[in-house]
Amino acid sequence: MVRRQGPLLAIAIPCTIGLLAALLLWGSTSALRGVPGFILCVLAVPTSSLVGIPVMGGELRWILAVLSSLVLWFYVGHLAAQRSTRRVATSWLEWRREWTRLAIGIWAGSLLGLGLAATVLSVSL
Repeated sequence: MVRRQGPLLAIAIPCTIGLLAALLLWGSTSALRGVPGFILCVLAVPTSSLVGIPVMGGELRWILAVLSSLVLWFYVGHLAAQRSTRRVATSWLEWRREWTRLAIGIWAGSLLGLGLAATVLSVSL
C-alpha cells in the first residue's frame, strides 16, 4: 500500500500547499499576504526558478514548472516509498520520515536559489 500510494500522496502534499498559496495570492495587494503566498508557491513548485518564473512570467513557463514539479514530487514519493519499505514491517510513519528528509532538501535548495537570485539581481553594476 505504501509503495502504490506513496507517490500519489507525495503529489497531494505540494498540491495542498499550492492551493494555500493561491488563496493567499488571489487578490493580494499587500506584502502581508504576498510574501507568504510566494514562498508557499516556491515550496509547492520548486522547479519554477529553473524556468525563470520569478523574473519572467507566462503561461507556458507556469505549465512547464507545474508539470516538472509534479514529476519531481512523484519521484520523491516513489523514492521515499522504496526506502521506507526496505524493512519487513513498515508504515506511513516511515514513509513520512523519508519523504520529509527529501522534501526539506528540495525546499532548502529552492529557497536558497531564490534568495541567491534576488541578491544577485538586486545588485546594481
